[in-house]
Amino acid sequence: MEKTTFNFYHMKKIIIAVLCLSMGWAAAQKKKTGANKSQNYKSNRVSSPQKSHSKNQPLTFGIKAGGGLNKISLKDEIYRNLKSKIGFYGGLFVNYSISEQIAVQLDALYQHFGTKINYKEDTNVKGYWTLSHINIPVTFQFKFIPQVYIETGPEVNIPIKSEQIITDKAGHNNIVEKVNFKEYTKGAFFGWNFGGGYFITEKFSVNLRYSMGITSPYNQKEDHNGKKDRAKFRTGNLQLGLSYHF
Repeated sequence: MEKTTFNFYHMKKIIIAVLCLSMGWAAAQKKKTGANKSQNYKSNRVSSPQKSHSKNQPLTFGIKAGGGLNKISLKDEIYRNLKSKIGFYGGLFVNYSISEQIAVQLDALYQHFGTKINYKEDTNVKGYWTLSHINIPVTFQFKFIPQVYIETGPEVNIPIKSEQIITDKAGHNNIVEKVNFKEYTKGAFFGWNFGGGYFITEKFSVNLRYSMGITSPYNQKEDHNGKKDRAKFRTGNLQLGLSYHF
């Protein structure tokens, strides 16, 4: 099977382009609303008993961490059952408030990701796939009230570890316990996320987010029937965690 190489130089160009477009749009919106915001600042400060985090600091940095329920899905009616697996994530973020209602956020997260597997033809053969990666989402946040927001945006995932671990309780001699899937894994795969959050205080917030894969994390490979089954794989991740804004 031919390996697919990934050019990290081009990926950096894509990420930088997205950030430039986002910040350019943010600057335009900031300039447009700057006059109105400065005129209304004192009245908003007096009338609103609970301040919005974005009012005080337009540009904030922070850390976030939490747990998730993740899965690699595939319609496989013959060989495998794929089930959800608990994972975790953690990393950094930068958030820029365009206005009191709109913000854009860039995350850089490590995600310990995977899915449980078992083979239908032999229930004694079980295990899991690991697909740990760096998750880089760019999300646009919309605030209905100062403490609550919803968010959505694209993301890129860069795999770090990709392998299969099998436990064979029947003692088959032809079962390989550990297989490195790195050569079958793409250098990057893309997704889209949506979710929401709530500011507990001006520094702490809780966030719920679901990320769904748009492209397959694995290279195409023909099975014994000549079908390219790996092209059908997709990822899904439901995560819940806390964020701290410096």
